[in-house]
Amino acid sequence: LLCMGAAAEGEPEGSGIAEAPYILKTAEDLYWFAETVNDGQTGACAELGADIVLSQDGSRQWTPIGNGTEGYAGSFKGNGHSVSGLNIDDNGGGLNLGLFGCVAEGGRVEGLTVEDGHVKAENGAQTVNIGAICGMNKGTITGCTNAGVVVSYTGSGESGGCVGGICGKNIGKVEDCTNRAHVNGACVRGDCWIGGICGVSSSGEDSGMTGCENYGEVRHGPDKDS
Repeated sequence: LLCMGAAAEGEPEGSGIAEAPYILKTAEDLYWFAETVNDGQTGACAELGADIVLSQDGSRQWTPIGNGTEGYAGSFKGNGHSVSGLNIDDNGGGLNLGLFGCVAEGGRVEGLTVEDGHVKAENGAQTVNIGAICGMNKGTITGCTNAGVVVSYTGSGESGGCVGGICGKNIGKVEDCTNRAHVNGACVRGDCWIGGICGVSSSGEDSGMTGCENYGEVRHGPDKDS
């Protein structure tokens, strides 16, 4: 039996609950956490304990946290740390793409910076939501920064896509976030909704964007990688 806060071999410190979140310090920790969430522990809580480099050369592809139908419903704190080397190249399989796929209602991501990399998608059959922090947000994203992850979508079908520096589609809350990277969207027939923070965002009592700033170039056209 494990005592509270103890970790099995190969697992990060912590228990994944709010009072004892997983402490992620390495790329392998973060890959492990994504797999754990996507295997069904959608409410697992975690914090970064160090800056993390996922891929040095772009060769290792990232599978978003909350990649399933339910999305990520836990609490994830960056604690001012960064994730570098976020690389996604999707050619038709993913609907919600980013470090997180979908942040579910009740989920929260805060104090996180993504430094560099790219999130690129091509899709002709279904609407795709892509952003550096998450593809779809139904929860709360607060105090997060995209410092250099280029976000790009090319669609050839009727369904189009939602593309943003922080998140593609927001029906929750995005607060005090900053984008400093290029956002590109090119749709041949369908509509592209493109924005520096979010491509599309609802506004209401429990949703919308507040206190956010965009410094990145937003363009409807081919990918711009730098």
